[in-house]
Amino acid sequence: VTRMCLSSSFVFAFREVVASGEPSMESLWERYAHHLGIIVGTIKQGFDWHMEHHSRNSPEIVLDLFMHGPVERGLDMADGGVDIYRLNCDGVGLATVADSFAAVEQRVAREKRLTWEELARHLENNYEGAEPVRLMLKSIPRYGSGNSRADWWAKRVADLYTDLMRGTPTAKGFTVIPGLFSHGIVYQLGK
Repeated sequence: VTRMCLSSSFVFAFREVVASGEPSMESLWERYAHHLGIIVGTIKQGFDWHMEHHSRNSPEIVLDLFMHGPVERGLDMADGGVDIYRLNCDGVGLATVADSFAAVEQRVAREKRLTWEELARHLENNYEGAEPVRLMLKSIPRYGSGNSRADWWAKRVADLYTDLMRGTPTAKGFTVIPGLFSHGIVYQLGK
């Protein structure tokens, strides 16, 4: 549970908002936050499970000798022997989700060059026979271009992700440190 896809929540949210019959950017954001919260909650449950079982599967013998606590408490580092744990989860796909929010906002909500339903159909068909539509969506000012709406959306998504991940501990009291990286699964994301 060390990485999570930020854009999968967008896919779920977009489909729900279109199916609702009353799509809007506000409802898209609300549904996105809802689904991201579910994924973060699941990851936190996974960390609790991991910490509960970790010491039985791979004791941290070397770390026990270098950390304050395991010898003093008679507990393995992974079994409650230390006060500070470094649990982290990297959110991946930030650029994709930021560009997606910005493209829907610009081309659908503002310019009305597509309806929500038309966009949903093109996405479902992987833009088959609609290359001009794909290029139109792709041609918005994208994440990293500087002062773009995609940059604004990236900040909003990053803030939400950070708050959901770090804002509350896991049920068993562990803090999870959020990160925003794509290393390690670049190939899978590209596919």
